Order: sequence, then structure tokens, then C-alpha cells
Amino acid sequence: MSTQASIMPAGAAAQLANRDAHTDEHQHVSSMRLLIAVLVALLALTALTVFTARDVHLGSTGNLVAALGIAVIKAGLVAAFFMHLLHDKRLNAIVLLFCLMAVGFFLLFTMIDLGSRAAVDPVRNVWTKEPAMVSKAHADGEAAEGGATLEPAPAEEH
Repeated sequence: MSTQASIMPAGAAAQLANRDAHTDEHQHVSSMRLLIAVLVALLALTALTVFTARDVHLGSTGNLVAALGIAVIKAGLVAAFFMHLLHDKRLNAIVLLFCLMAVGFFLLFTMIDLGSRAAVDPVRNVWTKEPAMVSKAHADGEAAEGGATLEPAPAEEH
């Protein structure tokens, strides 16, 4: 009897010895040719990103969209081949996509907040300029009531 088996509880040594024989998981090993092809693709996409940033002028938004699109493709290649999500359980890929969507929503709400910062006076916490949506709602309300305003009537003096 080995020293390891004598320290373990009764059934644990047998479970440890047979654990590899009873696993249903499939281990995928990618070929070196495939990994080198992915590496070459990543380097080519990096060169394309640099070329786009230096020599292609699509406007600030166009260059940003192009750079982010190339980055998404590169991230997909890394996740699929180097993180082995292509050959792993689909649940892992779903969890990754859900997490990326959650981060995307957080960034979206942050950008919405940053876009409206100029419209709020930070000291008095009031609108410095009325948002377009509120202005449109007021205009629609006035048009529906025939131009009547929603301001209260002046108080009568006694």
C-alpha cells in the first residue's frame, strides 16, 4: 500500500485512481499549423489596424468604427482558438457573450450620461438647456390644447 493511499479515506484512493478513466470531457489539442495560421491572421489584422489609423481617413467616427471592428474580429479569434471556446461546451461561449453584452450596456449608459453632462448645472442640479425630448413633449402638449400653456393661473389678490 502506498503512502498516499494510507493517508486518504477508504474510497478516495480508488476514486483518485479511476478519475481519468471515467471522465466524459473531451480534450481538444489544436495543431501547430492552425495556431500559426491564427497568429498570422492576428498579425495581419494588427497591421491593418495600424494602416487604417495612419493612412485611411474615414472621419473620427469612421476610424473608430473600423478600429473597433478589427478589434472585435481579433478578440473573436483569440477566444475561439487560444481560449478553446470553439471546441468547448457552448455554455462557456454563451456566458462569455453575456458578460461582453453586460459590459457593453454599462459602457452605453456611461456614454449616454457623459453626453448629457453639459445640459445640467452641477451646482444647482437643474437643466441648463432643456433636452430635445422634453421640448418636443411641451410643444406637442401645447399644440394639442390649441396653444394653451400649462402654467398655473395667477393668484388673485384680496
